[in-house]
Amino acid sequence: MDNNLTSLLIESYTKNDMKEKKQIAYLAALAHESGDAMAKAGSPKLALAYYRIAAVGYWRDDIDI
Repeated sequence: MDNNLTSLLIESYTKNDMKEKKQIAYLAALAHESGDAMAKAGSPKLALAYYRIAAVGYWRDDIDI
């Protein structure tokens, strides 16, 4: 998931277009849900990893939350 987000962010930046916007938003939401699931499962370190991915995706100012 992290590598996929990195690729999308690089592609979005180098092309300077918003085509990847929906994919980044979807990936951020998926990572957030995965973080919640890991937190409930008692895996806080994995939850933090997913939340970090979600935070980076949500941080993009061109992403609709």
